[in-house]
Amino acid sequence: MPYVLYTRYYTFDCTENPMLKNYIKIAIRNLIKNKSYSAINIAGLSLGIVCAMLIFMIIRFDLSFDTYHQNAGNTYRLVYEQNRFGETSFGEGVPYPLPEALRVEFPGIEYLSVVDNNNTPSVIAVETPTGRQKFNIGNLPGEYGAVRQDYFNIFDLNWLHGNPQTALNRPGTIVLSKPVADILFGNQNPLGKTIVLDGSREMEITGIVGKIPENTDLPFSMMAYFEIPEWAVDNWGSVSSSTQVYFTLKPGTQPATIEAGLPGFVDKYGLEEPDEELSYSLQPLGEIHFGNKYGNFSHRVVTSAGLWALGLIGLFLLVTACINFINLNTAVAVQRSKEVGVRKVLGGTRLQLIAYFLVETAVITLIAILCSLLFVELSSGFVESFLGYELALSKLAGDLFIFLTLLLIAVTFTAGLYPAFVLSGYGPTEAIRNTIRASYGRGASLRKGLVVFQFAISQVLIISMIVMWNQMDYFTQVDMGFNKEAVVEVPVHEPDETTREQFRQQLMQQASILEITYSNTGTASQNVWSSGYELYSDDQIQEGQTQIKFVDEHFTKTYELEIVAGENLRPTGSDSVTQFLVNEAFAKSSGFGEEYHRLLGKEIALWSYRAPITGIVKNFNTQSLHAPIQPVVMVVDDRYSISGIRINTANTSQALQQIEEAWTAAFPQYVFEYQFLDDVVREFYEDEQKGVQLVNAFTVIAIIIGCLGLFGLISYMASTRTKEIGIRKVLGAATSDIIQIFSKEITLLILVAFILAAPLAYFLMSSWLTDFAYKIDLSAWFFIVSLLATLGLAVLTVGYRSLKAAFANPVESLQSE
Repeated sequence: MPYVLYTRYYTFDCTENPMLKNYIKIAIRNLIKNKSYSAINIAGLSLGIVCAMLIFMIIRFDLSFDTYHQNAGNTYRLVYEQNRFGETSFGEGVPYPLPEALRVEFPGIEYLSVVDNNNTPSVIAVETPTGRQKFNIGNLPGEYGAVRQDYFNIFDLNWLHGNPQTALNRPGTIVLSKPVADILFGNQNPLGKTIVLDGSREMEITGIVGKIPENTDLPFSMMAYFEIPEWAVDNWGSVSSSTQVYFTLKPGTQPATIEAGLPGFVDKYGLEEPDEELSYSLQPLGEIHFGNKYGNFSHRVVTSAGLWALGLIGLFLLVTACINFINLNTAVAVQRSKEVGVRKVLGGTRLQLIAYFLVETAVITLIAILCSLLFVELSSGFVESFLGYELALSKLAGDLFIFLTLLLIAVTFTAGLYPAFVLSGYGPTEAIRNTIRASYGRGASLRKGLVVFQFAISQVLIISMIVMWNQMDYFTQVDMGFNKEAVVEVPVHEPDETTREQFRQQLMQQASILEITYSNTGTASQNVWSSGYELYSDDQIQEGQTQIKFVDEHFTKTYELEIVAGENLRPTGSDSVTQFLVNEAFAKSSGFGEEYHRLLGKEIALWSYRAPITGIVKNFNTQSLHAPIQPVVMVVDDRYSISGIRINTANTSQALQQIEEAWTAAFPQYVFEYQFLDDVVREFYEDEQKGVQLVNAFTVIAIIIGCLGLFGLISYMASTRTKEIGIRKVLGAATSDIIQIFSKEITLLILVAFILAAPLAYFLMSSWLTDFAYKIDLSAWFFIVSLLATLGLAVLTVGYRSLKAAFANPVESLQSE
């Protein structure tokens, strides 16, 4: 009969039970026995692992952009660097004639395609038995783009119907993704069917591809045959960031070979203008998603520094969770001394005990990982709505399994090794007699250092959260030079003058409509038109670069722009001449400073215009506050694409209904849509808002983890100083005196953490704020609030455990004496 030892801690079958099975069994029993400490350990580790897992998935998602294409390593985009009038700019747009010239001049290029979304339609119409059904293209999944046939040789798509070699070999053809086709045609096979774009352009569907992956900077689910506009066939001077060229190289052709020939290409086709330095280069496909010099069609770029910062946050949060484990396990070490003694008496070696405690840590970590997986899966909907893309666990199954396996090993050794050494070091005689008393001084420096580290990270995140929140609030409060409240913007679709005037007159008859204007981009927009100009002044010609806005005479009144000199624009007609309205930045850049009267009457030549400046408006932001205010020229012209309508907010719903009725009557072939101007401005900072919310979430988690760690340290202090507390109470110490013992030490640790955190937070936030032309100052109050908040949370955390120690009966702690 095997010898079995029964104790209050475990049942140990010395002859039959395998060692690992026994370790796991006893570990689970200890978890059940110490429910509160087990719950805190699992909760702390789970929070850290959830953060690490989500951050891993985010980083993995960003690193996977466009890596799945077979030619990904041999695909490039043409980009440029331009220096003109002392200013350097970077861009990815090309003139319309350039792609074909590039193909001819560089035989080392194998496949080449233009990608253009300048002429994105607003509405797709489908003929049905009940009539024509219209779909707003902005509500369909993916983007619209015009491409050439080689696009399908460069980029891999999942073809369901049609031939990728012939699908776009002629004008009037289009390829759709299956999600778009399902919306338009239901379950029918739409191959060969016709759709109508903007009520006039008929397109034959020649191909259907699967869903476009989310991890691409070419999110086109509607790909039409690219045709060069008639006006652009020989136009080398017009460049739009929405017209780009992608190509692959033939085997054996090096990118450096192509780049070496680009200066000669620029000279041959006269791409450089006077007083300009222009250089083209090749950007690898794998770099398009990273860096902020150039944009992309997904309108989302990340930086390598940003991914590193995100990864470090995940690492720090995971480490702080491990610190909790260390502090909590050392706090209960004394209570497990008898178990250690029994194991040693039965022949257990220290190495076996270390292995046992590491297995116990692994069990806790595994439970925490399982809890984290469950939490991530349950919260996937919220996470996806916040991030704007899907982070499905199933899509990362292989990588995630490897990551979690490495995480299990790393956390087990990081969190469990030190407690294992402490617990396994007890002598068997003292342990069994229960005479071990933990020494508060032994290892105290390490534990205190770990708590300082935890709270330093927490305070860095708190300071960052406060700074970011204030910067975002500043964006909503700052005066942008125009009134963005109560302005509704609606698109207008190449209307003639009669249609525009009828639309205007119909709305202006309504009491809820205060003013209406037409322009190409409104006041503030991500769509910016720019041009070089010549200013004729005192028999001299000054050249410069300016933004240009095509507006009507109601523009300044509708957006409430302030005219600081001269007069407003007048409508053009048979009895009036073209005029220019400029902003203060234009006056400053042309050397007139604030002497606006000297600029009035000077003539400007740009595009096909040469006309005098008749007025100057106060500076207003035409872009987000990332960019400084640029020179702006406004001229009355009918190149309109947007209408700004100021409404009476007392009757907002009525005003919107009246706008929709008038708009539908004016543009019956389109689908009505609108946007408030303050929402347009808010969208400028959508990425920053998501970043702030992400930092907020991690800050809350860091605080929770830090408080759990603080609870562990206080628990340890209480367990190691019970005799001291008992003696103090016998000698007359009050409860407040006992609480002060704990609070004083914790306050000192938090102050040390703040001293370490403040410089780091200042450096990080100063770097972050450099991305904005308009920004807040780093006030000392941000740091003081962070310190006070941390102290307040610490007091609440320490309070419960301190009171419990203070109210303990001193007889119980001194009875062994």
